[in-house]
Amino acid sequence: MDTRLTRRSFLAAGVGLTVGAACGGGGKKRASSKAPKAAAPDQLEVIQASAQLVAGADQRVSIAVLENSELLPAGTPVSLAFGRSLSRLAPARPAEPHADGIPTRPYYLTRQRFDVAGQWWVVASTGGKQGATQLDVINAGDTQVPLPGKHMVPVATPTLADHRGVEPICTRQPACPLHEVSLDAALNEHRPLAVLFATPALCESRTCGPVLEVLLTQVAAFQNRVRFIHVEVYKSLQAGEANLTDGMRAYHLDFEPVLYLAAPDGTIKDRLDGPFDIKEANAALTRLVG
Repeated sequence: MDTRLTRRSFLAAGVGLTVGAACGGGGKKRASSKAPKAAAPDQLEVIQASAQLVAGADQRVSIAVLENSELLPAGTPVSLAFGRSLSRLAPARPAEPHADGIPTRPYYLTRQRFDVAGQWWVVASTGGKQGATQLDVINAGDTQVPLPGKHMVPVATPTLADHRGVEPICTRQPACPLHEVSLDAALNEHRPLAVLFATPALCESRTCGPVLEVLLTQVAAFQNRVRFIHVEVYKSLQAGEANLTDGMRAYHLDFEPVLYLAAPDGTIKDRLDGPFDIKEANAALTRLVG
């Protein structure tokens, strides 16, 4: 049984939407006409929530689990097992449940190293029920999206003083306070950096808004040590790949939301694709500042 769903379908499931394209609707990976298949009543639906998985790296992997097309209640214990085939799975291990600040979009977090690129399986188990889905794992050299260990791209991004043709520079209402400094200027400050690419108004899965709100909960505690920046995805209230901002193009992003966490020298220390909650954001920022 094929239980693979788009990331947007997972995110929409938390708010009762019926959708069929990945978050945002503008990039080459965003479009899909496939509707999710229903799982058997005694089985689970499993969805890859992380946007991109690469071989040869210890990385964050986030998974969503549904039963009867509804996300499992926050905190439900889930174990995950990974393997190249369903007959060659590594031992299952408990995944961390996350829903702090995003109660309608709970997800499960683990760290995994895929030794080779290609098709992998993940099996989720809870309460005697199981579900599985395939994961696409790519070689690091096959993507232009900056990965942890690489350097941030010094691109000019909109600020309150210079919108750089982006209107509005923040689709949150009211606008968030993370548009004071351009990304290239922030890199020259040589301080830890948190950069969120997200469009609260135009993310069709309705996850960009929640993760921006999650990040804003951390600003007061970390603003003396971390420079926070929010970069919008589109140049206007019109979605589409042709309307992507310079920041999205410079980072070759065809997915959102994504949070980059970088050291003072601009080295990317972590990248959180898709949903993240208050607990995970706080832990990642704490690691960043040491």
